[in-house]
Amino acid sequence: MSVEQTKNQFLPAFTIESHPFLSPECKLYFLGSCFGEEISRRFHRLQITSNSNPYGVLFHPITLLQNLQQIAFNQACQVKDFFEYNGIYHSLLHANRFQHMESKTLQSIIDECTAKAHLQFIAADMVCITLGTAWTYHHIPSKKNIGNCHKLPQKQFQKNLTPHQHLIETILSMAEAISSANPKAQILFTVSPVRHIRDGVMQNLQSKSKLISALHEATLLNHRILYFPAYEIAHEELKDWRFFRYDLMHPTEWTINHIFTRFCETFCQESMRDKLRKRALVTS
Repeated sequence: MSVEQTKNQFLPAFTIESHPFLSPECKLYFLGSCFGEEISRRFHRLQITSNSNPYGVLFHPITLLQNLQQIAFNQACQVKDFFEYNGIYHSLLHANRFQHMESKTLQSIIDECTAKAHLQFIAADMVCITLGTAWTYHHIPSKKNIGNCHKLPQKQFQKNLTPHQHLIETILSMAEAISSANPKAQILFTVSPVRHIRDGVMQNLQSKSKLISALHEATLLNHRILYFPAYEIAHEELKDWRFFRYDLMHPTEWTINHIFTRFCETFCQESMRDKLRKRALVTS
């Protein structure tokens, strides 16, 4: 049964202000959590140009900002920024796959990835940032906040909750970078509905509430920023454990499809929605 046919079970759904700017010709770009990749993948299946996460999944605004700036301005990486451990060089700002025994080879791999991502980024009509957590992991030996721990020893990291004002400033800096590198792109933020239960239940709620609060303040300070309530749809509109997988952290395929439908209702022009209807997204 399709999402469109069954969503009436969950009415009354809360109202989301419509901003229909996406047409079938639009190019989309997603950065951040794995949930953003899920939305990007659905657009790609429906033959809409959509790219996501060239450096892998990232969750925190601070490391997302650094990666965004690298992509937006096609910045070369520096060997001095790599961390060497047991003969392997790691780029801790990027996903676990960005490691190599030769630092120069790792540098070339990242720079090639950046150059390709930059061309996709500056061509995008929409850039969507999906935030996952307000908890940072600080790498003690390199004195840097990191995007991925690369399975290094846990004792090398310190976990911190980012202050509210720092989150707002980081979000605004991301919006500024997008506007500077790609002035035509619509800027969109959302919070991933995935529960970070490994941080702890209370810690996850702290984190998500901080992100949502900071994003709402950022939209008041920069009117180019749009906010899509993916987290709220999963946890307030559906609000039932059956819409999550057995790990109780990740939304089911049906839930993601439901949020995708709400996304399209909010941001897609009628011509694009017609195209999507012709290739109806059906759950298994």
